[in-house]
Amino acid sequence: MFVLDFGTSTVGTATGRLLSDYGATIIKIESSARPDLFREWVMPGSHVAGTTMSPMFRSNDVGKTGLCMDPKSEGGRRIIHDLIRRADLLVEDFGQVSLPGW
Repeated sequence: MFVLDFGTSTVGTATGRLLSDYGATIIKIESSARPDLFREWVMPGSHVAGTTMSPMFRSNDVGKTGLCMDPKSEGGRRIIHDLIRRADLLVEDFGQVSLPGW
């Protein structure tokens, strides 16, 4: 199964992770203007010197291939539309948060 993951917080990213655990091929797509909120999510006691990525992001996005682009650009939209036509499933959680970058 080929899945596009547009998840930006809990519900979307966790759904993609679960599908990845069950063997799906996941492409996580992030906007270059508005990356996944979990990337910089600070958790008490989780800061490790020399790292800038939250353990929440690493945990929720393990097993996924990442793709970052500008969805407002002609090229970005063309790539996204091409991937959507090929996908078996699309995961998104845009209703949870305001995403001005999208």
